[in-house]
Amino acid sequence: MERRNKKYILFILILALTLVVVLTGVLFTARNFKAYCYNDIDEEINSKVTSIVKSECENRSIFLINEEELKRKIESKIPNVEVKSVERIFPDSLKINYAIKKNYAYVIADGVYKYLSKDCKVLATDGGELANSHNLIKITTSETPLTGAVLYDKKGNTASYFFGLIDVMERMGFKMAEDMIEEVDFSRISAHLIVLKWRTGAHIHVEYPENNFEQKIQLAVSALTSCEESKRTSGVWRVYSDKIAYSEK
Repeated sequence: MERRNKKYILFILILALTLVVVLTGVLFTARNFKAYCYNDIDEEINSKVTSIVKSECENRSIFLINEEELKRKIESKIPNVEVKSVERIFPDSLKINYAIKKNYAYVIADGVYKYLSKDCKVLATDGGELANSHNLIKITTSETPLTGAVLYDKKGNTASYFFGLIDVMERMGFKMAEDMIEEVDFSRISAHLIVLKWRTGAHIHVEYPENNFEQKIQLAVSALTSCEESKRTSGVWRVYSDKIAYSEK
């Protein structure tokens, strides 16, 4: 009798477990997909993100979704999107939170304009139409570009200095660095010099950028934004050590 009871108990446990697995699979199967952008409203990109998530995750358990793999799929198919998080909304929904990477700069190579994020990821290419219609920073460099999604290695001079430049300005509160800087010339790095052309006309010479580059940029931007107009429209600002000097030529 006791043995029979044990069999009944085991049978009930197995049946209960089976029901839980079946019901869980039904209840928590991905069927609804949402996309939310932090920094823009773009229904076309929203639709693209949602479509990718649906094709990858529909009718799969939301518990079995590999977030990192899904993130890589989305970002590889839409280069100007950075996925911030993947939310599971019970019982059957996935929400993708993302940001749109914006074009900060461009490089001209063999007549092709390549538009870059601040980490030198190629976001678009054309014949110059975007550069002519938007304030974007022209990058001049002697560094050999890479093939693929990233034009310059983040460990190289062009990418590391450009990221540092934009990052400093954004932390200073200047979110639209491209409205202030027309061109950055990295071609003289071997001579310990980076040249920035301000849109108002003045130039900034950052000497020995390998030493305290971000502090030098902060010093230069502070000087340019607080000086009289004549020193913003012409002349050269030289930043060296922890000092800055202005000359008319």
